[in-house]
Amino acid sequence: MGAGARILHCGAIRNVAIGPHAFLHGVQLLENGTILSCEEHPTEAGEGVQARSFILAEGATIDGGAMLDKVYAGQGVKLGKQFSAENSVFFANSEGYHGEAVSLFAGPYTVTHHKSTLLIAGLFSFYNAGSGTNQSNHMYKLGPVHQGVFERGCKTGSFSYVLLESRVGAFSVLIGKHYTNVHTPNLPFSYIYEEEGVSRLIPGMTLFSVGTVRDGEKWPRRDTRKAVVKRDRIAFDVFSPYTVEKMRRGRDELLALAELTSKDKPFVTYGGTQINRLLLRKGAKYYGMAVARYLNERVCARLADALEARGDWTAAAASLAPGELLERPGEWTDLAGLLTPCERAAALERKIASKSCDSWEQMEAEFSAMHDAYRMDEWRYVCDAFEKDYGFAPASITPEQALGAIEEWKKAAVSLHAMILEDAQREFGPFARIGYGIDGTEETRENDFSAVRGTSDSNSVVQRLVREGEEIQQRYRHLTSTVLTNRKE
Repeated sequence: MGAGARILHCGAIRNVAIGPHAFLHGVQLLENGTILSCEEHPTEAGEGVQARSFILAEGATIDGGAMLDKVYAGQGVKLGKQFSAENSVFFANSEGYHGEAVSLFAGPYTVTHHKSTLLIAGLFSFYNAGSGTNQSNHMYKLGPVHQGVFERGCKTGSFSYVLLESRVGAFSVLIGKHYTNVHTPNLPFSYIYEEEGVSRLIPGMTLFSVGTVRDGEKWPRRDTRKAVVKRDRIAFDVFSPYTVEKMRRGRDELLALAELTSKDKPFVTYGGTQINRLLLRKGAKYYGMAVARYLNERVCARLADALEARGDWTAAAASLAPGELLERPGEWTDLAGLLTPCERAAALERKIASKSCDSWEQMEAEFSAMHDAYRMDEWRYVCDAFEKDYGFAPASITPEQALGAIEEWKKAAVSLHAMILEDAQREFGPFARIGYGIDGTEETRENDFSAVRGTSDSNSVVQRLVREGEEIQQRYRHLTSTVLTNRKE
């Protein structure tokens, strides 16, 4: 037991290392485990908990009769309300209540709050499970050998079902039951639904969902970790080399399908799903807008900063050249919240295999180095992707090209922002008012709705979006002015 740890009214505790300031109260059984804890963020295990072969990290809270067997619960993780888990890991700020997890790799912010929800044999990250969510990994042939990958930001609707093996693109929403193997990593931000037993996909639909915007803002705010050392290295960016490169590939794949698909064919098959032929070009357009907004914003912002710092166009443009180049700048991976180029991850694998990295401390240092290099590696990606899409490198950009990039950024940003704002304002439309003012007049319904939900003019999210629209115009004027002031006559 560490200094300051407390144990009150507990059952059997066998072979457990209890860290400083941990608080154990009313647990039923703890066996073969480690409870990491610290004064800044004590770890807690409460009433009715049964845990065998486990590790709890600093600030984890396990209570409400949770049952754990061979489980790691990371910093800030909350498990309770009869939740059961075996052979699973939960990384920072994940939450599990009521349901069940088996062979689950739960990256940071994986959330499941409902009964009858089973997460099995899958990798999830920044994920939210609807009630009754289920997957199957057993085909009754070679055993339960199938697995699923739900890339960061995915959501599943109530009673959704996914057949494994499957890999779902980042920030996608799945509704209904899917009996084919879904494989859509290059179509992130998609809406996948079931219609008459067939899996259908609408590419890029969540790009202009206010829910996606809200997700990107809420995750950093909901980081409950207080320990001095943050064990998980997390990149919170919704738009990153990881997602943007997938959109670039998806854009090109959708355009190629549009060219090859006969106009007599209403649907095209893609990755176990069907896409309406008329949505191929539209989806490519949405991806193209998001890619253009990201790449041009990054280049223009860095150029403006360089111009303000140097006051000389040639020097400012030259400073945009990336440092040490990556061999494969377009290949990125998500290591449980840590975004990094694949070649950095492969280099670490080689170090481990050769035993040049053979301690936990060295591993921690390697992951920290990856995290610290994220912005530098992101810029290397931006330069590579920008040159491929626009035919010139940021370091050779001319004033005319810079003005064109600013215009393209503004056009894409304004279009996507307008769609997101429209989506947010739908939350205050007639359909949203159905459950208000029961058996009353229309006026009663309006007053009841306004008293509970407010109006679009008073809603904080909508008003923030309105301000962001104004900021886009202000930023456009600032960037344009900076380029015009510093270009050579």
